[in-house]
Amino acid sequence: MKKFYSKTLQLILFVCFFSTIQLYGSSQNIDVTNLTLNEKGVTLVTILNKISNVTHFNITYGNFIAKNHQQYNAVYQNKPLTLILEDLGKRAQFDFKVNGNEILIGKIKETNKNVLQQKVTITRIIVDEIGEPLPGASILEKGTNNGVTTDFNGGFSLKVSNNKAVIVVSYLGFVTKEVPLEGKKEISVRLIMDSSSLDEVVIVGYGSVKKSDLTGSVSSIDSEDLVAFPVMDATQALQGRAAGVTVQATNGAPGSGYSIQIRGNTSINAGNDPLIVVDGFIGGVMPPAEDIESMEILKDASSTAIYGARGANGVVIISTSRGTKGKTQFSFSSSYSTQKEINRLDLLNADQFTSFINELDPSFVPEFTGEGIDWQDQIYRTGGVQNYQLSASGGTEKVNYYLSGSIFDQKGIVENSDFNRYSITSNLDLKVSESVKLGSSIFVRRTNKNGVKSQEGGDAAQTGVISGAYKFSPTQGVTDENGDNSLSTIGYPIDNPYALAKEYKNETITDLFQGNVYAEVGLFKDLKFKSTLGVSINQSRTGRYYPTTLDRGNSVGGEATFSTRKSTSFINENYLTYNKTIGKKHDFSIMAGYSLQKDRSESSNIIASGFISDSFSFWNLGGGTNPASVDSELSETAFEAFFGRINYTLDNKYLFTFTGRQEGASVFAANNK
Repeated sequence: MKKFYSKTLQLILFVCFFSTIQLYGSSQNIDVTNLTLNEKGVTLVTILNKISNVTHFNITYGNFIAKNHQQYNAVYQNKPLTLILEDLGKRAQFDFKVNGNEILIGKIKETNKNVLQQKVTITRIIVDEIGEPLPGASILEKGTNNGVTTDFNGGFSLKVSNNKAVIVVSYLGFVTKEVPLEGKKEISVRLIMDSSSLDEVVIVGYGSVKKSDLTGSVSSIDSEDLVAFPVMDATQALQGRAAGVTVQATNGAPGSGYSIQIRGNTSINAGNDPLIVVDGFIGGVMPPAEDIESMEILKDASSTAIYGARGANGVVIISTSRGTKGKTQFSFSSSYSTQKEINRLDLLNADQFTSFINELDPSFVPEFTGEGIDWQDQIYRTGGVQNYQLSASGGTEKVNYYLSGSIFDQKGIVENSDFNRYSITSNLDLKVSESVKLGSSIFVRRTNKNGVKSQEGGDAAQTGVISGAYKFSPTQGVTDENGDNSLSTIGYPIDNPYALAKEYKNETITDLFQGNVYAEVGLFKDLKFKSTLGVSINQSRTGRYYPTTLDRGNSVGGEATFSTRKSTSFINENYLTYNKTIGKKHDFSIMAGYSLQKDRSESSNIIASGFISDSFSFWNLGGGTNPASVDSELSETAFEAFFGRINYTLDNKYLFTFTGRQEGASVFAANNK
């Protein structure tokens, strides 16, 4: 009874003390007392009694602790008692005060509760079923856009809004998992394989297999991932979508291309881009991301061998959307986004630049003083990207169809730069009989690109717009006292970047037709024959003009360049596919075929100068008074190949794949083709 009154009196004094000072105090004894606990699934009372029993501290608490029947884990290895109580307090919402050998537990005050709701940083690793780390797994705080991806070792660090947040962990091919933090600062998550994904069909060269039957390294990308954000074409949409695949812009200007590298650089001198196959057309051009049904990336030798030497850098196989049986369905999508430069350099203003130049040339007199002109403000603007796509699809028992039109418009962040794309995709499938199928895939596109001189040349006279904004003096204006475009008075007389951006003409128009037709015939129950015929015509025209208002054009009376290029490709492929199951354990799939492809490329280039007027730009080459430079080229190549593949599955456990291709090319010398 005496002990009861003593405890009650201590609790009353503790509550009064709690209302006047902030808690979380500690004495030296509690700081140097280390404990090892291994309590799992028990109440707070059990944990606190355990601490009291193994230490010399008496722990006093109120009814809110005794009535808390929630189960907690208290697993600590040689941790200071202070840290243990702090961790328990954050999870159970209590504070503590140390008075000698007495530890007093009280309800957390509202002000301290707010402290616990501040952002918490969590770290740990994500592994698969066998304990291997999963790089690139998505970590997201539920209900927010706050997220990161795991590093190469499966580790991550994420600052969440509070210690009660729920973390959503996802990875391609694995079941998504939600993990409540419950006050923990470290989590370890083990993801399990999504068995339903193993039944997905993956497109490989000249056929398809279930994902569970794959023996090579193949990454699949769904259409939803490709249209997650507005892109110029599907190549850009590949960024960050597949492990081991790197996508980089070759130039930041609107309409510039992208390079794809699969598993790093494979050649020092030759190209590293993979082979693109669109609806069976080898070397095809990617359609808009909205028209793609699926994309497979073949990475290793086993997967790419079916395409021979041209598949050495990997293969990207694209299947465009096709119609299905049912009423006509219309789909419309649109998007608009803005763009700005990532960063601007902190350049010298007019006064700072003048002070610097005066040390070298005391006679220098600036045109502007003070802040002067920041040429980055003159050349940069807010860019915009807008994308529109309308499609119709449907079908009957005999005919399926898909028709799509797309418009893409990009306004560059540099003055006078833009890109437009107009395209139509049409796919048709016809079921003539139970054993005969016909179909076609047609892609038509026009692009219009207006570019600025963004790249550097070999000397100061070839300065581009971007570098010119960094080099040009902030003490000069856009025009001089005569109203002409200003030239640099410091160093080489380069054009001011604003004039170079606005007056240099660089226009490229490209027209593309890409068509492919097929016929598939069931010869016998397990034997099918398929023949495809494809044609691609890609024609472009580029015009460039330096007017007399720019330094380069002024020295020669205006300089015009006119270039044309036309590439045609013809391909015919024929192959047999035999599928047979013997008993319940032996599955065979045999494919053999022949391929013939012919390419032709022709180009011309004309440079003229000395015009009496800038009015005609590059459309008056015959008016140049200086001798013109004329060049033209023609190249023709042919590829012929025999190819085959054997797949064998034993008891749905053991997989065997043999792939071979023998090919010849006209690019090699006689007797070595």
